[in-house]
This record gives sequence, structure tokens and C-alpha cells, in this order.
Amino acid sequence: LVGSFNNWNAADTTHMMQNNDGVYAGIIGIDAGDTEFKVTANGSWDLNFGSNPSGVASISADGTTKYDAVVNGANIFLPDPGTYIVILDTREYDMVDRKGAAKILVKKVEDLRVVGEFNGWNAGDVNTVMDCAAGVYTLLIPMKDNDVGEIKVTNDDWSLNFGCDSFVMNQTCDAAFFGNNIKITEAGTYKVTLDISNCGVRYQMDSGSCESISGATIRVEN
Repeated sequence: LVGSFNNWNAADTTHMMQNNDGVYAGIIGIDAGDTEFKVTANGSWDLNFGSNPSGVASISADGTTKYDAVVNGANIFLPDPGTYIVILDTREYDMVDRKGAAKILVKKVEDLRVVGEFNGWNAGDVNTVMDCAAGVYTLLIPMKDNDVGEIKVTNDDWSLNFGCDSFVMNQTCDAAFFGNNIKITEAGTYKVTLDISNCGVRYQMDSGSCESISGATIRVEN
């Protein structure tokens, strides 16, 4: 993924996409609106995908915007700050002969929040929504003795949630998609940080869901 957020540097490996049988998926976190991007292959501009400038994008009920992907096509515009999942579907496209139909799908990640035993695992709790800057989510959580327990980071319907399979307090760990709960053992104020600014996702088009994520980290500090 390249764009105005990385000075259009096709060799930048920060925003690599994961491949799942011809479905490539990655994440862009941006601070400002009016951001443009494209998808490039192999670290160069020789093969790149944008949108069809004469086509009309469609928007599904869940907010996903779908574009006809065109080689050397137009830049794709993101009007608002936030975190976006970007998917390039090449299952009907021949990457060698450069023939066929490809699609680009863009979906904004809505608010992420910290949930756990302290709030009854309520993913709809707006009081635990995390602050976001360019794909880095943070939240301070005060925990009393009766709040101590397990926590996790999720969106409001649990379809995008993160745990940590090898958690150590005050250390950064790999964020595991649908991973283990993070256990808080003492009362105190904790800073929870989820960084998904430099990661890719494995996306299953048939089910319309993410299967795994790579490059994301979680850190809990007291």
C-alpha cells in the first residue's frame, strides 16, 4: 500500500499486504483526511492498481466501498482520518498476463475499545473507546480491586478483536487476532496501546471477515 501517507514510496515495506489465495489485505492508519493511495506490486510502480476513473464505486450495507481495480488507474481517495482495511481481490485476474477483473475494497475500522471483566465484557461501552492516531490506539483504564481481571481490545461487535498469547506487563507483545485475554492482577491505572499501523490482515472474501493479522502489537503499562 502506497500513497500520500508514505510519500508514494513503492519500496516502503511498512504497509505490506497479506495474500490469501489472491486476496491481498492490509491496513492504513491516517491522521488527516484527503489521503490518496494505490496498491503496488513487488516494490515498484511497474504493476499498480487504482480505481476506474469513469466507474462509480458501490457502497455495501456494512460501509465497505468497492472499486473496479485498474492497472495504472486513478488514486483512491480517503476523505476522513482513521484506520482502514484495504483489500485487493485478484482471484479473477491473471497477474502474469495482466488480464481479467480485479476489485479493491475499502472499509473503515470503527472505534476500538478496551473491554473486560471490569465492564462485563460490554463491547458497546462507549466509555472505553480508545483514542486513535494513525493506527495507534491508546486508553488509560483506572482499575479498582473489584475491577481486576482479564481484558481485550475489540470493535463493537467482536468481529475485529485482539489479545496477546504471551503477555508480560510493561512489555510489547504481538497482538493475536482472537488471541488470549490479557490478565490484570493488581489495582491501578493502566495504559493500553494497540498499534496496527504497520500490519497486514488475512481476509477471507467468502465469509467477509478477517482470519488473522500480522505486525500488530499490544502493550499494557502501569
